[in-house]
Amino acid sequence: MTNMLQQIYGWLMEAGLALPLVFWYIAYLVTAKLTKRKAYAFRAACDSTTLLFIASVHRWSSDLWNESYLWVIYLVILASAVVISIIHYHSREELEFFRVLKGIWRCSFFIFAAGYILLAGYWAYLQIMA
Repeated sequence: MTNMLQQIYGWLMEAGLALPLVFWYIAYLVTAKLTKRKAYAFRAACDSTTLLFIASVHRWSSDLWNESYLWVIYLVILASAVVISIIHYHSREELEFFRVLKGIWRCSFFIFAAGYILLAGYWAYLQIMA
């Protein structure tokens, strides 16, 4: 029984890293059905799948180039944190920690979702040209 649960968990993790857009869409649909608020469902789906997109970008980049680019991911998150903090400070003249953290998290979602789409497109291009 334990071995079967481990296999199911491993399969779900692999599917999540390979197809995070599907998991984002499922999170959006479930939240939209439960709350009946589409804007809230969109934000909740983004918040809940950000880490999945970050891990997916790391996995795709490692698979494509046989090298870990985790340091680049950290730098991208740090750079977005600096930019979001500066923008927040200039607009409000003080830093609200949780609001800035939420902005960094959502900005990371959009950066890494775009990175995932670009890497998947690059992989498809390589497969077609091979």
